[in-house]
Amino acid sequence: EYKACNLEACPEVKRNTPWTPWMPINVTQGGARQEQRMRYMCRAQLADPHELQIGRRKVETRFCPNDGTIACETDTLVEELLRTPVLRVAGSDWSSWETWSACSQDCAKGYRTRKRTCTTPEGKAAPPACRGSPVEYQDCNSQACQVSGAWSCWSSWSQCSVPCGGGHYQRTRSCNNPSPGNGGDICIGLHTEEALCNTHTCDGGWMAWSLWSACDNAGLQVRSRVCGAQGSAPCVGNSTEHRDCNEIPAFTSLHLIATGVSCFLGAGLLSFLVYMYSQRFHKPSQESATLNKNNLLPDERSNFYPTPLQQTNMYTTTYYPTALGKYDYNRPDSSPSPCRTYNNS
Repeated sequence: EYKACNLEACPEVKRNTPWTPWMPINVTQGGARQEQRMRYMCRAQLADPHELQIGRRKVETRFCPNDGTIACETDTLVEELLRTPVLRVAGSDWSSWETWSACSQDCAKGYRTRKRTCTTPEGKAAPPACRGSPVEYQDCNSQACQVSGAWSCWSSWSQCSVPCGGGHYQRTRSCNNPSPGNGGDICIGLHTEEALCNTHTCDGGWMAWSLWSACDNAGLQVRSRVCGAQGSAPCVGNSTEHRDCNEIPAFTSLHLIATGVSCFLGAGLLSFLVYMYSQRFHKPSQESATLNKNNLLPDERSNFYPTPLQQTNMYTTTYYPTALGKYDYNRPDSSPSPCRTYNNS
């Protein structure tokens, strides 16, 4: 016979075990399944937090469709009152604690456990025979989880940037589904996409610019153009343009004088260069020789002096040698050098 006692809450010694994994308890012919999981909430007896005398068991049930189109729906949550008698055996004792298990989660506050075994003098395992709990729970990895960013859906395409002649559509997306946080990865890829549109040629366009007008009182010139667009394709830009008259250089008498002087100097320099060129390449050789009439061969003498002159017996002849620097007198068929000149005195 058992009697409930100490039913008041003891928050400082309250123990909640983790939920067990979801386990199927019923599967329909269509493949849908019913699953169940449970956890325990225990309260301490008197002053000893390890003697878990009175507790409750929570049982949660859910229904999951087989096609995965919708999430599982929780059906019921039942709490049951549990009573565990304390049966101690003299000489029973706990073994040493085992090492802590791995944390149940990498972040966002998981838990880990360690266990010990209660053995009787006969060597049998009997957890109720020892005072205390065979399992300990400890929180772990309480830091916030890293959140990797993910793209939102693309926005709708914008309208084309131009009605004709080749424009572009544009659409965007944001890295906020979710946004990166706590050192998580950012989104990879482009946040903007563009596509060509209205690539057909325009029906109309600007005509040619008119001539610049005369300068007005404000010192401005104006020119204009006409839009030849047809239908719903307007021309882009201004129909008129203005400019200062000072931008047009004026040709004055000073420019005329400068042009004349330049032409005169250029012509004089060119004439001087031509003259120097002619003097350099047509100047006679400076090599010359003075020959005595008596030193010439007989036939040479007759060629150079066909008619003897009276009152002198000295003749001088200036000649210019050939390219080899000498004249071949021994060739019988040689003719007098065309470059030879003679003077008599």
